[in-house]
Amino acid sequence: MISQSQINDVISKIVTYYKPEKILLFGSYANGTATEDSDLDLLVVKNSDLPRYKRALELRRYLRPFKFLFPIDLLVFTNEELVNQSTSSFSFANDVLSTCKIVYEKK
Repeated sequence: MISQSQINDVISKIVTYYKPEKILLFGSYANGTATEDSDLDLLVVKNSDLPRYKRALELRRYLRPFKFLFPIDLLVFTNEELVNQSTSSFSFANDVLSTCKIVYEKK
């Protein structure tokens, strides 16, 4: 399983490089059901003019040289995208927001 120290290391690297507004932990590590096969699910909130896939690609390219020994599912939304998508009670964003843990928030 992924240790809290390893999770903190990933978060620290994202914060240092990407300067996000917020990072949300979701999925099995957020709800306490992680197993040996679980990945680390993070939703990073950052305002940007880039398309969503390019934001995530940029962040994945930065993290690649660190060679984390566990899979990371990384999503990057703007604040506006997160708010817009969370208005539907059946949306992915609404599901994430209802079960996530905020692991970083810009002060």
